[in-house]
Amino acid sequence: MRRTSAAGTRRGGGDRAKGRDVDVSAAAHRPSSPDDGGRERYLDLIRVVALVRVVVYHTTGWLWLSALFPAMGLMFGIAGCLMARSLDRGGPRAVGSRLARLLPPFWLYGVVAVTLMLLAGWRPSTSGSLGWGGLAWWLLPLRVPPAGGPAWSWLLTIALWYISTYLWLVLLSPIMRPLFRRRPWCTLGVATAVAVGVNATDLDLPGYFVLTYTPCWLLGFARRDGLLHRIPGRAFAYGVGILGAVGGIWMLVGARAGTFGTDDAGGGNVLWSLALVAVVLRCRFRLDRLADNRRAGRALRAVNSRAVTVYLWHLPAGALAGVLVEGRSTGHLPLRIAGTVLLTASAVLLFGWAERWRARRVPPSRPRAPARPDTARSQPLSRPED
Repeated sequence: MRRTSAAGTRRGGGDRAKGRDVDVSAAAHRPSSPDDGGRERYLDLIRVVALVRVVVYHTTGWLWLSALFPAMGLMFGIAGCLMARSLDRGGPRAVGSRLARLLPPFWLYGVVAVTLMLLAGWRPSTSGSLGWGGLAWWLLPLRVPPAGGPAWSWLLTIALWYISTYLWLVLLSPIMRPLFRRRPWCTLGVATAVAVGVNATDLDLPGYFVLTYTPCWLLGFARRDGLLHRIPGRAFAYGVGILGAVGGIWMLVGARAGTFGTDDAGGGNVLWSLALVAVVLRCRFRLDRLADNRRAGRALRAVNSRAVTVYLWHLPAGALAGVLVEGRSTGHLPLRIAGTVLLTASAVLLFGWAERWRARRVPPSRPRAPARPDTARSQPLSRPED
């Protein structure tokens, strides 16, 4: 993980060589301690937990899960940290690398989804808002691609807001990164105020989700730069406590009929998400025991390297599982969850290669001579599979 200017030296300052610890001054600038070839097992684990929460929520419909554990904010926060690292290493070329990892699995999903909708009788909307030209959004999802025709077609597109939002944040990151470096807290504060304002006023603005999750993305930048770890513990606790309390109360007061639905109190959801994301990203664990367990480590890497594929296919898989177990009054929910997991895993086995295709095409790092003990810290890490 390389940094420039006040945040550290571009090469070596704080990199970790196998079996050696970084010095204290470097660690202060480099809080994200990569455990395995540039990866952070802690972030990988949190991303898997967040992804599991998304799958369970969409399978069960338990609204309290969305309020208690805002997984989408965490996923954007982790993605922002990884994007900042990629930009620091490769500059604007990191955008192309990210798109090459995001778009192939989305295109493959789109081929299947559009084919199913066309076979079922997809037609342009009579209002003209969803003409045939709307199919272009299946090539570059700068907005959620259209669905039409059969009543079930919404299942194929309703979750694609995440893909569109992620794409926009990746494209905007080369602009946001230098702004954040110059004025980090001002940038984060403005982004948070905009996100809360947009949600509090119920404005139907283009880029609603981009504005809502930009603060979480910037918190990822803050983790990358070590800003979260430089805040004194007591001040950090007070800050996240106030954010969490205001956000939680806002959500409870604004919820309908005693539910925890975050759509009723979007501004509160923004603050609550920021509090949780800040706490999770401030923490650092090496998870050495997980590394020692080959099966667990391999499973963790497998899910992370196919996270987009899991996200794309889990909702159609859950809908199909619901149809298959419909009418079974005994054990309906456990069967649906099991069916969703099995069908999603099957989709990953069938289509996961599209997400891994780009990773396999990345040329290996140039071979280096073994580092001497006194220079091991200055060796750059190999390219990670973010």
